[in-house]
Amino acid sequence: MSIIEPLAIKESLERWYLIGNDHKNNNGLRAFGFDRMSDITFHREKFAPKFSIEDIQTKYQSLFAMFDDGDKRVEEIELEFDSSDGNYIKSLPIHHSQKVEDIPNGVRVYLKLKPTPDFIKEIMSRAWSLKVIKPESLRQEIAKILKDSLLRNQ
Repeated sequence: MSIIEPLAIKESLERWYLIGNDHKNNNGLRAFGFDRMSDITFHREKFAPKFSIEDIQTKYQSLFAMFDDGDKRVEEIELEFDSSDGNYIKSLPIHHSQKVEDIPNGVRVYLKLKPTPDFIKEIMSRAWSLKVIKPESLRQEIAKILKDSLLRNQ
């Protein structure tokens, strides 16, 4: 059971989250999916917020969605996709930091965010045309995922 001081509500990828100060998590800022909450008890105790709206905005602006594993740092990411996926990515950006450059046979996408597991899952949904240019650590992580998948499916 968690005791949460609610601060904000945020939508991400068609799901709603309560963002608040989590006493169980050493008084850290955390997001809780409404669809996964149960046995909620409300208390009338007042509290002085330990985090501001600016703190919340700062934390989530560098994330793809809501997941922050804490180990990743913000990276400058370059990806390439074929023209078909490129047109889709132009019309529905991956992240608000996205910049797109047309290249022969596709697009190059520039992002500045933390390469969290949910971000990797998102770009892997276009694995057939994905090419990771940088950072090298992301390139290696994607290659490992694809190699492991290939071994499982032989």
